Amino acid sequence: MAAKGKTTYDDVPYTSLPFAQTHPDRLAALARLFGVEAPSLERCRVLELGCASGGNLIPMALTLPGAEFVGIDLSSVQINDGLAVVAALGLGNVRLSATSITEIDSASGPFDYIIAHGVYSWVPDEVQTRMLDICSRQLAPDGIAFISFNTLPGWRTRGVVRDLMRYHAMQFAEPRARIEQARGMADFLASSVAAANTGYETLVRAEIETLRGQADDYVLHEYLEDTNEPLYFHQFVERAGNHGLQYLADADFGTMLASNFAPEVAQALVRIAPDVIRQEQVMDFLRNRTFRQALLVHESVRVNRKITPDRLRGLGISGSFQVEAAAFDIRSSDVVAFRGVRGNRLRTGNRITKAAVMILNEFWPRSVPFEDVVRRARTMLRDWAAPSIGTDTEAEATLAADMLRCFGAGMVQLHATPSSFSTAPRDRPVASPLARLQARNDMRVTNLRHEPVQIDADLARLIQLLDGTRSREDIERVALEWATANAAASGAPTPGEMERVVKDRVAEALRQFAKLALLV
Repeated sequence: MAAKGKTTYDDVPYTSLPFAQTHPDRLAALARLFGVEAPSLERCRVLELGCASGGNLIPMALTLPGAEFVGIDLSSVQINDGLAVVAALGLGNVRLSATSITEIDSASGPFDYIIAHGVYSWVPDEVQTRMLDICSRQLAPDGIAFISFNTLPGWRTRGVVRDLMRYHAMQFAEPRARIEQARGMADFLASSVAAANTGYETLVRAEIETLRGQADDYVLHEYLEDTNEPLYFHQFVERAGNHGLQYLADADFGTMLASNFAPEVAQALVRIAPDVIRQEQVMDFLRNRTFRQALLVHESVRVNRKITPDRLRGLGISGSFQVEAAAFDIRSSDVVAFRGVRGNRLRTGNRITKAAVMILNEFWPRSVPFEDVVRRARTMLRDWAAPSIGTDTEAEATLAADMLRCFGAGMVQLHATPSSFSTAPRDRPVASPLARLQARNDMRVTNLRHEPVQIDADLARLIQLLDGTRSREDIERVALEWATANAAASGAPTPGEMERVVKDRVAEALRQFAKLALLV
């Protein structure tokens, strides 16, 4: 327990990052696949329960200036940190307050989107009930709620590690001491079970290897908090149903698909568990799943789980692909393998899909409307004198099927609204004001795709200059002054050589910022 009137999140604030899967753009796009028209984003109202210092909510408010954002968290330290960022950015459409979830009343609603990421499993039963009650009473009729939680069966092994770490570490008063002792106990456990060479040893060591790569704040709040109770997926769905809510989808669409298993397994799943809830629960057992990100809607909302190609109409697609072959001809029907940013592969001989991959790569990281991808792909194939790919309807259906496969594999993302950033720097380049602010103290910044991205020290220094008041020549001049000062002690090249080097570096930096979705 923290000192009275404080939480452990006051003593050791949680690193507050954007979670792309919670963005209303992603939620609305995913809902569209299931035949649900979510509220428009332009003027939506969004509530985040457990918003920490606003690392997830503030970037949304920045890119959706006509929408309204409300965040609550019990930690006043984290809320004050978030308010400082809101003030520095001059945002008037986001409100953060140090408030308990149990204190929210109906006067603050309704909300089109309600987000609770990393909260549900970490609060007592009565607060979990209150969260679902808020979603039931204050979610707009066509709204979407996002609730993530630790799930079984995968969390059982993690629970063993957590129990041992807590048993040892909680005898120490200070949070930092607890973290240090917990890490030491985890290492002791890993080394002690190593000689056993059993399935238990394999599971435990895998968990501890994951833990070793985590930051201290994660260790404290994931493993050492008083409350962290996982539950089965079907239990969560039942609880939601008791509040008039139904399960729509998982934010990680690919985890819903039996087709991601071997064909014989997928066929058996359909026989064993014909309805979606039972099927996903069985798949959780097969994957030993530890974490879920559930999307909920009111039980009155009609959900159509038969996903057809026409569901992609009106949505945007973004993706970046690498071709595994040295070269390929989009006019040929030969099968070509493409690899996405996560390493997943698409193998296809469809000419229109090959053309679409080239188009998405050209526009990356921006999204392209699906209809525009189809039109551009057909034009490209005509220009290359490719054989016929059939009627417009046939071509669209072929491409939609492949793009849905890519979405299920995490190779592309679907978007409900156009991209809010530029892939080409202006004459007076402008970077995201949030990224410029973050770069003063950190080399991990939030891009305009709602993702955390890592930049180096030189880029962090340079991005702070991109406020629209400086031309490229101005930026090059400042960068040249920095380079000259740094090189003075080690023997600098000639002024002409230095100027050329700096100019090339600035041009490359601007290209990197564009590819990282950091430019307005």
